[in-house]
Amino acid sequence: MHPLAIVQRGALIYLVCMFADYDDIRTLVLHRVQQADLVHAAARVEPGFDLDAYIASEQFGFRTGDPITLRATFSRVAGEHLYETALSEDQTLTVGEGGCIELRATVVSTRSLVWWLRGFGDGVVVHEPAELRAEIRETAVRMVNAYA
Repeated sequence: MHPLAIVQRGALIYLVCMFADYDDIRTLVLHRVQQADLVHAAARVEPGFDLDAYIASEQFGFRTGDPITLRATFSRVAGEHLYETALSEDQTLTVGEGGCIELRATVVSTRSLVWWLRGFGDGVVVHEPAELRAEIRETAVRMVNAYA
């Protein structure tokens, strides 16, 4: 294995690397590695490897589609962090009724985005895109049925 970088994403630490003589770049979650043996050989490097570009390509986000325009309303408490940690360069935030925060941003459609939005529970309402709104609504319905 030829290490290229270590990336922390939340509580998980990933090793970005290449295996043996293969040129494709892979990621390993470090806590799943059970054994490693030291090999006295020179590590290969990937010429032109750019970690920032690799991360931006959504290698850690489980990309599911093209960029989308996300339009959502966050409660003030749930959305305050968006002022300091923008989702995209074109993100806009406006204060709405009752202090809620209206978000509009172009983001990549990923499973991580859906999980992140679901994590806010009733602190966010997704308006667009319609497919994402429907997916989150279906999850909420299943949850209500599970707790009925």
